[in-house]
Amino acid sequence: MLTAQEIARLRFRSLGLASNAQGGSANVVRHLLAMQAQDLFQVCWAVGQRCGQTLAQVEAALDEGQVVRSWPMRSTLHLVCPEDLGWLLALTTDRLIGAAAARRRQRLGLDLPTIERVRGIVEVALSGGNALTRSELFAQVSEAGVELGPNWSYHLTWYLAQTGTLVWGPTRAGEPLLVLSSEWLEPAEELDRDEALRQLALRFVGSRGPVTDLDLARWIGLPLGQVRLGLQAAGTALEQVEGHDGRTYWLARQAMDSPGPAIPGLALLAAFDEHILGYADRSAQLPVEYAPKVCPGNSGVFRPTMVANGVTIGTWRGPARSVVARVPATQPLSVNLAPFGPALALPITTQAVRQAAASHARFLGRGGAVVTGLDSPIEASADLVVA
Repeated sequence: MLTAQEIARLRFRSLGLASNAQGGSANVVRHLLAMQAQDLFQVCWAVGQRCGQTLAQVEAALDEGQVVRSWPMRSTLHLVCPEDLGWLLALTTDRLIGAAAARRRQRLGLDLPTIERVRGIVEVALSGGNALTRSELFAQVSEAGVELGPNWSYHLTWYLAQTGTLVWGPTRAGEPLLVLSSEWLEPAEELDRDEALRQLALRFVGSRGPVTDLDLARWIGLPLGQVRLGLQAAGTALEQVEGHDGRTYWLARQAMDSPGPAIPGLALLAAFDEHILGYADRSAQLPVEYAPKVCPGNSGVFRPTMVANGVTIGTWRGPARSVVARVPATQPLSVNLAPFGPALALPITTQAVRQAAASHARFLGRGGAVVTGLDSPIEASADLVVA
């Protein structure tokens, strides 16, 4: 029977947070299948933390098309590998387009003929390898004679991405650019629905287990019966284990065969990290009494988190990307920690704090960091050797 602590530690390892992934950004995203990415800077840190790459290297993976950003599920932006986007969209698009139809007609006043007219303009504007920001692209749509209503540009971008025309591709000075899917993505193998559900189950459980069927249904946004078909089709590759709470958890079989890599003393995770967003019930790694501190007002905006031994013990704040861009590289960054409880009671050492801060400094291409929010400031060097 799995205890809550065992669930938290196993999830931390499954998520790739206990050791650096080989092969860089694409392998991190491929392992996790999709990573929530409405905040591009934060998801770059979520990727870089897992493979030891810098912000510049993660953005290069976007610029080279190794990973892309789109809406493969829940009408929420995610990073995915190009070969996985098509079959994920095939699983979710009809359901999402249907759910959005009433809002599109009644609240936005946007009809299908107008959408198709915009699609044609967009295809011309981006053809030949052009890449534009959303504002640049819809300036051309307006110039072509389409009078855009309030919030149309966002909905049209989502709709055209959901239906396979657009994808977020490279970046320009950190700003994402839109490209044509047909030009940016290499042709990928198509999966029938049964195989897609099986692959979904295998990869979700392998990258986030232990999980329940409810976790998977909520994450992908499909009915419980459909995800259960995928879990059953996975066969002996997955194992079921009873939890302390009476629920049945699914794990990849190899996850039970060895203890896995050691968990770092402290990890500073990105906002919207899959450590929190990958689960319907995340109470094993985020005690329910502290959930409002991570997502104040249940607003859907999740703060970066401090994690020790697989469990969230506070939030933290680093510099915004705009600050990083304008402050000299020789200047140490500032990291402010906000533990849930008194600093002296936290199960972390000064060395663990230095290592966590040094990891973030390396990601940002800085030589060091000054950590505040504890009993006294702690300095960390990016040259610090992390065991």
